[in-house]
Order: sequence, then C-alpha cells, then structure tokens
Amino acid sequence: MRLPRITASFALTATALATAGLFVAAPAAAQEGLPTYTCQQWMPVPLIWPPMAAGSQCATSNGAPEEGDLNQQVRITVPVYNSDDTVSYICTSSSAVLDDSGTRVSGRDCSQEGMPR
Repeated sequence: MRLPRITASFALTATALATAGLFVAAPAAAQEGLPTYTCQQWMPVPLIWPPMAAGSQCATSNGAPEEGDLNQQVRITVPVYNSDDTVSYICTSSSAVLDDSGTRVSGRDCSQEGMPR
C-alpha cells in the first residue's frame, strides 16, 4: 500500500480549509454599521438581474443620506407585501430622493440579508 505524499501546498490548503469557518462571521459583523433605510412602504421593482430593492417613507440611520447617491453597501428594510413582517436587503449602491412623503430609496445589486449572493 502506497501512502499519499503530503506537500507544502496540501498542508496550506488543509490549513486554509480548517480556518475558513473563522472568516464566515466577518461579513455579518461588518454589516452592523451599514448605512440603513427603514421604509414604511414597499415599492415594486422590475424583475431584472442584478436585483433591486425599493421603499418609500424611509427613515435613515448610520449615515444614510436623505437624498443623493451612495456608492457603498447599504441596508434597505421594507415591509413584506400584505404582511406585518419586514425584510432587509443588502445592496451595493443606492439612490435616495426626498419628496413630500419623505425619502424614497432604490438599491441596486441587492440580496436578501442573510442569504448568499
């Protein structure tokens, strides 16, 4: 019986795989301080790729502007249609407009928070 030869690259790969679980929690921790829009009303978006998220009558927090573009990750929380629940999306960028009803926001390249991209 011939034993497999352990090489340096095999050892590095095994070490990387063994410690990979340590890095999984890092994105969630990093998302705690994201600029956030918490909206009172969900807005329909076109079924396109990459996906979008949109809401109106939004409150801003963590440095999210009431008006203008944001070219960094942002969280948009909207009510679920015909429900008392809410859902949050993480988007790579957003545009906000301030009008008579408050801030309207649309996010681009979004995924539901907690779901893989």
